[in-house]
Amino acid sequence: MGTKLSLTVANGRGGAPAVVLVSAGTAAVPLQGGCALLLGPPFAPAFALQLPGGGSATVAFGLPYWLPPVVLSWQAAILDDGPRAGFTLTNGLTASVL
Repeated sequence: MGTKLSLTVANGRGGAPAVVLVSAGTAAVPLQGGCALLLGPPFAPAFALQLPGGGSATVAFGLPYWLPPVVLSWQAAILDDGPRAGFTLTNGLTASVL
């Protein structure tokens, strides 16, 4: 493995499933329920996780060593029955991989 990263999803609904998405671009696409998708196309699921009872989880992972220098954008979607949309999106995060 190459660069090691860790991402924390915090203040989500405890026990909720979530998926962390990744993209090489950014955007600001408004969605129903007041959320905004901050990833540009194409984006893909990086990994899924189940938030523990406290609603926060940290995932550590490595990027492939052959990955060229790139700026990656990350955002998590958490199932949540509170908002009208049925899900909540986190703030976006951008990381430069050199």
